[in-house]
Amino acid sequence: ILSKIEKAIHYAHSQGIIHRDLKPANVMMDQKGEPKVMDFGLAKISYSDDGISQSGMIVGTLLYMSPEQAEGNTRGIDARTDVYSMGAILYEMLSCRPVFRMQESFPKMLQAILTQSPEPIQKFKPDVPSDIEKICFKALQKKKEDRYASAEEFVQDICRFRQGEKVRISLPRKSLDRKSVV
Repeated sequence: ILSKIEKAIHYAHSQGIIHRDLKPANVMMDQKGEPKVMDFGLAKISYSDDGISQSGMIVGTLLYMSPEQAEGNTRGIDARTDVYSMGAILYEMLSCRPVFRMQESFPKMLQAILTQSPEPIQKFKPDVPSDIEKICFKALQKKKEDRYASAEEFVQDICRFRQGEKVRISLPRKSLDRKSVV
């Protein structure tokens, strides 16, 4: 399912559209059981500066929001923003919980998105293979430069994993150090 979602998002990106609000509620299954990405209401045309979103505006759904969105950095939003959200969806699919628990206040939730590392998926689901956890954590990197550059790259790694091929992921050392994970 996620591979199909990612292919749709990659197509949107190739047309210059960034979704900015990917979440499970915006993916519907059709009568044939195929996922359809919905609700492009917060979408941004990547080559346009139409002023719809202004710097400092926070748009999206907190549980799936990238750090650059949490900062209100609308100029920093690109395809890697949607990659983060897809990583958050994958995290939830694998662990049956969101990347971050809802905090008691909006500012505390933003702080969690900006500073906390996700807990290891294997803490909740020990049978989840480490390679798929690494793929997920690559998509969830705080710095967008450390994430997959595109939804297509993300799809390719998931496909390699599903085909039993070796997944080659380089994560910053802190991401692999279990002691550094909150």
